[in-house]
Amino acid sequence: MSSNTVGRKVMRTQDGKLVPLSDRDNQLIVETGMWRRTQLANDEELRARVPAGDYTVQRPVTIYTEALERKNTYMSAATGPNPFSRTSGMT
Repeated sequence: MSSNTVGRKVMRTQDGKLVPLSDRDNQLIVETGMWRRTQLANDEELRARVPAGDYTVQRPVTIYTEALERKNTYMSAATGPNPFSRTSGMT
């Protein structure tokens, strides 16, 4: 008991070992009010992601442009009974 800090919330496994920070459910911890959400990336990294220049002439950042940058494009299957059939995987 002398090693415990008063008021500190400690998460342990069923074996009594401490749960590593990487295995914790951050969404649950924030929703239950154990602590506030912290910033995942520092300010310099976030500024590097934002396009430079006037926003009216820059390429918009949407889920579709991010998918194009990652080469995650959806298309119909080239096999099967009808390779030209419609797919609604994107929507």
